[in-house]
Amino acid sequence: MVEHQGARATTWPPLETIQSSLIGIIAFSAAIAPLGVPTLLALLVVVTLAQDRAEGQRLHSYLPTLTSNAGSLYAIMFMFFAFLSCAWALRPGYTFVSLSQNAFVGLGSWYVAMALDRRLRLLGRGRQTRFTRALPLAFVFAALYFLLDALTGDSITLFFARKAPWIFDGFENVIRYTRSGVPVGLASDYFNRIAAALVMMLPGLAAAFLFWPWPRWGRWLGSAAFVVLVLVCEKSGSATALLALVAGAVLFIFALYSAHWARRLLQVGFLILIVGAVPLAMVPRALKLDESALLPFSFRERVIIWDDLASLSLNSPILGIGAKSIKFWPALPSHKVVRKSEKPETRKYWHPHNGYLQVWLELGAIGAALFALAGTLLLGRIGHLGTRMQPYAIALAAGTLVMIGPGWGLWQPWLIGSIGFGWLALLMVSFEFEQSQQPDAAKLA
Repeated sequence: MVEHQGARATTWPPLETIQSSLIGIIAFSAAIAPLGVPTLLALLVVVTLAQDRAEGQRLHSYLPTLTSNAGSLYAIMFMFFAFLSCAWALRPGYTFVSLSQNAFVGLGSWYVAMALDRRLRLLGRGRQTRFTRALPLAFVFAALYFLLDALTGDSITLFFARKAPWIFDGFENVIRYTRSGVPVGLASDYFNRIAAALVMMLPGLAAAFLFWPWPRWGRWLGSAAFVVLVLVCEKSGSATALLALVAGAVLFIFALYSAHWARRLLQVGFLILIVGAVPLAMVPRALKLDESALLPFSFRERVIIWDDLASLSLNSPILGIGAKSIKFWPALPSHKVVRKSEKPETRKYWHPHNGYLQVWLELGAIGAALFALAGTLLLGRIGHLGTRMQPYAIALAAGTLVMIGPGWGLWQPWLIGSIGFGWLALLMVSFEFEQSQQPDAAKLA
């Protein structure tokens, strides 16, 4: 037995095999049904806990990596304040249960990253590659899946939707693909989630390709994956996913020349987005972009939503209306939104389609301040990674900042799970880059 951080190495492989397999399955799920990622991440956390117990590793031994830097502490304070907002939220019980799921997915991703970083340093080279090649192999199988699904008229997706609907439902949405006339696979309305999840995986995938049996082909494979994802984003119609992909690529190239200034640019951009979230949300409506026929309907709809909710946030500027409360807010949009040939839209707001505005709206200035401090400091922690790894981390960070912006809701479990697993996968590959240095994952926590 080899002693490492108070734990012993084990030669019993079943749990190790399940761990590495789950990583591949989560990546595969993200590629076909990202709503199932939180459920699978929860299962990975349970298996990792069992593995740590088998090796004599105590859970509290990871706490110093979580509490040793200010960014993580402010992130914890932000989540604590979100839980505290249950006291004035519109549906306290719903808010508490939903935030508990989000906290489990977020903290679970961090814990698995810490545990895997420790474990990989105990394993031999052959067993290490079982983990670090899981992500590329998963996307090879995902590509084959979509090819076969397209050739068979989505019959594979329909089979899984009928036999294992939890794969598509995740924690939050009940999707009934089995009803006639409901599109599935690449034609699904939820294909934009697939594009977003794939974008979050790209930095880890591109880095992992560099350690495949053909390292000379690594950069070419990473570039090919980028081109494929551009096409996926275009087909999905998700402008947010495409913007995140492009932003990540631009910052990646910039970081190759100066990782320091790329990090600073990210920090400044993040502060502008969170501090100025309310006035920035009002600008498109003031410019009457909601009336422009040149812009897609989804953007024109969001212009109205942003303006309405920015105004609403001014009514509770300090504490906000409570986390997860906008879904139950009784007010209707300022004017009905015409959905193409359908009847005027009269539904309530489900979420602001702007995570930065949502922080101000639901948690007020206090929540925004904690969010700003946590994000700025955590972005700065990228500088503690190895030099070769930083461009990939910066690309993922840029994509993350875009994803929580104009696309979806801040608290959606599938989005938190996709972001969390994207960072988990990248930090797992970082072990390959910097084996001789202090664990990269621990530095970022």
